[in-house]
Amino acid sequence: MIAAILATIPAILTKAHKIMFISALFLCPVCGTENEIEVDPSAGSRQKLTEDCQTCCRPLILKIEISPDGDDADVEATPENE
Repeated sequence: MIAAILATIPAILTKAHKIMFISALFLCPVCGTENEIEVDPSAGSRQKLTEDCQTCCRPLILKIEISPDGDDADVEATPENE
């Protein structure tokens, strides 16, 4: 009986520690292409990072705000050298 319970612990821990990401879209302000980014809500409700556009490769500053329920993210992109 104990062995059966202990055998389920790794599966329970894996589910408990699974990081959920939010998929968010934004437009590149340089070329106008729609980009997708995966956002980690555990990094905070307001985040700022630099990512390259997936099309024109220009560096962009992304300001990300996670919704209070943690299900959605709003992304504002500006050129890095602006």
